[in-house]
Amino acid sequence: MVKKTGCLCFVWMFAAAACWAQPVPAQAIAPISGTWFGSIILTDSNGKRSHDTAVLVVASSSTSISGGMGRTIDQMTSWTDGSLRDHKLAFHLDAAGGLDFTLTNIGDHLAGSATGQRLNGQLDLRPAPGLLPHEPLQKEIMAADRQLYKAFEACDVTGYAALLSSDLEFYQDHTGKT
Repeated sequence: MVKKTGCLCFVWMFAAAACWAQPVPAQAIAPISGTWFGSIILTDSNGKRSHDTAVLVVASSSTSISGGMGRTIDQMTSWTDGSLRDHKLAFHLDAAGGLDFTLTNIGDHLAGSATGQRLNGQLDLRPAPGLLPHEPLQKEIMAADRQLYKAFEACDVTGYAALLSSDLEFYQDHTGKT
């Protein structure tokens, strides 16, 4: 009887442990392709530090990876020698005397370092899918503007309404919300 009780106790503890030990969900990894925005902290050879913004654009296919990096979306420099292995993006930027970047895809951001002869840096970037270079953004705005005015001029109420947010509100200067 003692052996059965001990055996039942062991079985109960094993079953309880199996129920309580839920697997920890893996952190979702953001796709590497696209636009990333964040910060870079640069340190020069004299130890002087400077903080700046960083924009990274990554384009990848099944055979290659390429892109550019800069302070803003309109001040990009193309990078070379891009590779992606085990959630780590590596590339070389010729700017500032040459910098080699290694960024790790950690959940919803890219973090890592840049090393060069004159500068070293630490980066932290987050996805910024709406961040577009000036020319494509301007084309997108102009196309939406043409579509809105075309519907307005044609008295196409359904087409015009489809271009507006459902929670759009109008306010008059004197009487307020209309």
